[in-house]
Amino acid sequence: MLTIMEQHYPETLKSILVVRAPAIFPIAYQLCKPFLQEYTRKKIQVLGSNWRDVLRQHVDKDILPEYWGGTKKDPDGNPKCPSLIKQGGEVPKSYYKTEFDLTQKGMITKDISRAGALELKYEVHKPASVLRYTFKTYDNDIGFGVTLNDVTSKKPVVVMENKRHNSHMVPEDGELILEKPGTYTVKFDNSYSWTKGKAVSYLLEVLEPTDEEPNFVEQTAELDLNK
Repeated sequence: MLTIMEQHYPETLKSILVVRAPAIFPIAYQLCKPFLQEYTRKKIQVLGSNWRDVLRQHVDKDILPEYWGGTKKDPDGNPKCPSLIKQGGEVPKSYYKTEFDLTQKGMITKDISRAGALELKYEVHKPASVLRYTFKTYDNDIGFGVTLNDVTSKKPVVVMENKRHNSHMVPEDGELILEKPGTYTVKFDNSYSWTKGKAVSYLLEVLEPTDEEPNFVEQTAELDLNK
């Protein structure tokens, strides 16, 4: 969450005050720390036993619940003010989304047999072309990799290592630079699964660089000093 805030909503985070941190928190924080910018790390404070005193330095005591060191209470006298501060907890199952369709327009769906594979070949004519890919499965994971058919050795050269992806949980998408012209093979691999076939929906496209020079139009603006 912190990295998302840094990248998309810079400088909206004023400070983070960690209260009653569990014993494992320092270990977890050290793991996350390298991914945070220095200016963000400076905004994080892990408070000790005097956390109520520190909270009062940041929040006026008349709007801070009594439980957190202030003077405010709920109309029924509850010092935690649950009417204002919603405590975390288990998400009700009625909010669970069990059926959803993440299939994009234009995606092709193919069935892959157990211990089978689907191979798609693409002819690339220009260096520095780009392969864009999006795919998802419906029940289980699938292997995905890209090779280049080497004309000299007659052996495939690995461009993207064949790895298994949990695309039934989260669709996979990305881009791959194809540095050399040639015949590329995109492989959806189910050879490791001897009991289950897979259905995969995919959208693949190869974008080749254009030779056309960009057309820049010089525009001259006249300044009217009378305005």
